[in-house]
Amino acid sequence: MLAPRATATRERKSLDGLWRFALDAAGRAQGWQDGLPAGARQMPVPASYNDVFPEPEVHDHVGDVWYETLVRVPARWAGERIVLRFGSATHRAVVWVNGRQVAEHEGGYTPFEADVTGVVESGAENRVTVVVNNVLTWQSIPPGDVEKTPDGPRQRYFHDFFKYAGLHRPVWLYTTPEAHSKDVVADLVDVVMLNGYYGWYVNTGDLPAAERALEAELNAWADKPISMTEYGADTISGLHGVVPAPWTEEYQVEMLAMSHRRPRPMIHGTRPSGGVIVGLLPGRGTARRRLRRWPAPASPGPERRLPPRPALPWPFRSPRGHLWCRPP
Repeated sequence: MLAPRATATRERKSLDGLWRFALDAAGRAQGWQDGLPAGARQMPVPASYNDVFPEPEVHDHVGDVWYETLVRVPARWAGERIVLRFGSATHRAVVWVNGRQVAEHEGGYTPFEADVTGVVESGAENRVTVVVNNVLTWQSIPPGDVEKTPDGPRQRYFHDFFKYAGLHRPVWLYTTPEAHSKDVVADLVDVVMLNGYYGWYVNTGDLPAAERALEAELNAWADKPISMTEYGADTISGLHGVVPAPWTEEYQVEMLAMSHRRPRPMIHGTRPSGGVIVGLLPGRGTARRRLRRWPAPASPGPERRLPPRPALPWPFRSPRGHLWCRPP
């Protein structure tokens, strides 16, 4: 989903700033989508709410938090298509405008938006309310779970950083003409470049299931040639197993073999002019792809290729001790 830009046919209005904020206390049952209670505090957006206030109950909160702001939609926007866009909400969110639900989204690192043309009133103040939930699950990125402690629920996760949450990226209102392009689509490009870690981040340890999921993802791209730009598994140098298990050298060999069983044409070592890079969140479907266009050359020229890699013995170990194997 491409970020909005102000153009001759599109205006935008930033909603960044101080929003009203409250930790959840049965907010949906109390109708907070129609207005937060009087005790709500101010919270900067974008920001992580965890470190804004000194109280541990805010820093360590697990569950829903609520945001609310008022925005005046310019009167000149009447007759235009009006869109509300969030850069991210960690990790899931529900959005209301003037008490009417307009969006629901899961995925703390991806943008989402809603067409609010029929909900907002041009030339008047409109209320935007968001409930953000930070609970980690085995399906979230990163994964985790919640455990009960004497001090209340606490997140239990398996990565080496604190899991900050909130409205982490800018919020915009923007307009388009009623006749508009929704987004860049793969039909307009010649080569698709994918990042995929099936068998590692998704279907970990289950290579048959990972291969089926990978094939389903590849087949979704119709007849486009594909370059797999990133894939593989971390390996602990010298760790072996009777069966290929994650972190063993045997698992990396099997995973690389699985990743290279390609039924479709692939392109290796090229950077196509005017192509598109597509970053995938494995298992999340085609709706959450992030696209970035390579700049096309001013005039046609010879195909540009990456410089050849130096000859290396196979398998070899990287300076960090990772084992690398020659693709089959």
